[in-house]
Amino acid sequence: MATLEAPINLTNQFLIAMPGMADPTFSGSVVYLCEHNDRGALGLVINRPIDIDMATLFDKIDLKLEIQPVAQQPVYFGGPVQTERGFVLHDPVGIYVSSLAVPGGLEMTTSKDVLEAVANGSGPQRFLLTLGYAGWGGNVSPPPYACWASTSPCSRARLGMPEDGATPAPRQLPADGTVLAFDYGEKKIGVALGNFVTRDARALVIIPNITVEGRFEAVTALIEEWAPVQLVVGMPTNPDGTQQPSMRLARRFGNQLNGRFGLPVAWVDESYTSIAAEMAGARKGALDAEAASIILQQYFDQHPL
Repeated sequence: MATLEAPINLTNQFLIAMPGMADPTFSGSVVYLCEHNDRGALGLVINRPIDIDMATLFDKIDLKLEIQPVAQQPVYFGGPVQTERGFVLHDPVGIYVSSLAVPGGLEMTTSKDVLEAVANGSGPQRFLLTLGYAGWGGNVSPPPYACWASTSPCSRARLGMPEDGATPAPRQLPADGTVLAFDYGEKKIGVALGNFVTRDARALVIIPNITVEGRFEAVTALIEEWAPVQLVVGMPTNPDGTQQPSMRLARRFGNQLNGRFGLPVAWVDESYTSIAAEMAGARKGALDAEAASIILQQYFDQHPL
């Protein structure tokens, strides 16, 4: 008795155009398939930058791009369908109006709110923006199949993003240089200072967190004064490891630091650091800065020489 072949599902795979590809639209292209089912396939060409950068695109759609390191990033040709529309492939950071979760740990978002988040520094740090997408109808491989080679399921690592729950390959830490750490609070932000040579953390200052402008004016002054090579942000978690609302705010702040100043940001579990600072005898007015120093000392201890 004949057996039915299971339908091919190429979701979360790369399609690589073979040398025999006759269609100039896809010749030399690599397509990442975000969705493939009985309704069809949707993917993004990820290796064909177009003659426009992020700054130019954001200007065209009337968005103020506050994150300068993003300004020169290229925009890509995503495919021949809806070339007037943006498609953002990104880390699963934030909640947006129109997003598609892709098996493997990525999301594809088509609503403007993700670009607004990128513009102000609260969006995903790692993303790829295309104009247009590649689409095929029906539960078939992109025709003609002989002109494409598919890969095994793609991991986030193969797109430059770590797997869920995995630790990214450690970045080579500098042998010298200043580190600033932040204990983020809705009303105040504690700041601590340290150095990769001495590896000792000390409380520095407390920044009022009243307005976004005032917050980053103070942070800018600190960065200009101390010229850090690394930033550290405390990440609050519940005892069982689940997230709490303040975690989203702290992550947004860290993303904004990375976007505005182009400096690497590391995250440290800050659970109970304020309690530890109080138990260590920190003055009430200096509690947040002392908590930041505990966060920074934890960072040094977790990254030995």
